Amino acid sequence: MLEDLTAIHVLAAYLRGCVDRLRREQTGALSLEWVAVIIAALAIVTAVVAIIRSKATAGANKISIP
Repeated sequence: MLEDLTAIHVLAAYLRGCVDRLRREQTGALSLEWVAVIIAALAIVTAVVAIIRSKATAGANKISIP
């Protein structure tokens, strides 16, 4: 599980850098960089949900009902 989260931490750090840079350079218009940041954030959320779902499914499959 830790190796799954390493990639997410790297992407989150990259997004923080992008958002900080965009905040300094606000021009009032939606730029392609903002679209890229939003897509990357959605990818991170999707990855987290997939990891949690797979771990929950694996845990549920270990439960045996007599």
